[in-house]
Amino acid sequence: MSGRRVRITTGLIAGAGALLFAFLVLGSRDEPRTFSEVIMMEPFVSRPSATESVAARVPEPPPSISGPAEARRTEPSAPRGTFAPVEDAAIAVALDTGRDSYRTWVEGVRAGRPLPVESIKLEEWIQAPVYDDLPPTRSEEALAIHLEVAVAPWNPTHRLIRVGIKAEPEPAGGRIRRVRAELRFDSAQVRMHRRLASGRSEDPEASVGGVDFGPEAAFTALYEVSLRMVESGGPLGSLTVSHERADGSRWERRHDLQDDGAALLAATEDFRFSAALAGLGLMLQGAPEGALLRPDDLVRWVGRVDEYDAAGRMEFIALVTKLRLRR
Repeated sequence: MSGRRVRITTGLIAGAGALLFAFLVLGSRDEPRTFSEVIMMEPFVSRPSATESVAARVPEPPPSISGPAEARRTEPSAPRGTFAPVEDAAIAVALDTGRDSYRTWVEGVRAGRPLPVESIKLEEWIQAPVYDDLPPTRSEEALAIHLEVAVAPWNPTHRLIRVGIKAEPEPAGGRIRRVRAELRFDSAQVRMHRRLASGRSEDPEASVGGVDFGPEAAFTALYEVSLRMVESGGPLGSLTVSHERADGSRWERRHDLQDDGAALLAATEDFRFSAALAGLGLMLQGAPEGALLRPDDLVRWVGRVDEYDAAGRMEFIALVTKLRLRR
């Protein structure tokens, strides 16, 4: 009987010791509370991976888009793009968007270096990849316009709009001068609009002087609009793009934003990838839209990746997969 008491007492002491050890070692560690904190727990390994080998073959991004001083005014920072009511006035699309924020964030994750949420600029994440948009096919045109509309994956009464502009390989004089882009939304169809952006807001004067496009320069942006009716069944508005010709006159093209109620998964690879980048940024920022998304959603949007992946889709999938495993 006494031997049984000794065994029970010894077991209780050992159990208490284990609980104390767990409390001191595990309980003292700060548990992650947000998705951004979770993914910083384990950085990418430093040895070259298959993804990095593919990334090494990725060409340099297209030449940056530049403009005169009056077209490059710095906008105040905001947590993320906010909705604005649709008005009759045209919305000047800020074309001078950088692309460094996404690469800086990826390198920070690999190095295990936590980055503040404020460093995530959605407009730069969306602009970062080398997309597959084709340049102009007509010799008399210097710019190709790529427009797509799809149902917003986080709200079926909203639409995502992808605006893509690609310059020709050999523009006259080496540059396409004073490019401007303006959006007009139909107030009968669209109630509110916003650009998915974190570091700047749209401003009618932001690109008043136009910006210059170098050979094969590319621009991509995503807009989100809320509809007055769940099914619009027609154009949501239009995009007008123009630039200055060598003789001083202006070339101009207008394109309708046609909404067919198509799902995002039915869109082009470029549209889906840009939406996945925006989705990850919204998740990290703790945005309401991001709370409705899962890492699996982003991987599904990107879809199948070819061996030669100039846009960096394989790298993105590997990153999101690792983050998913750490949640």
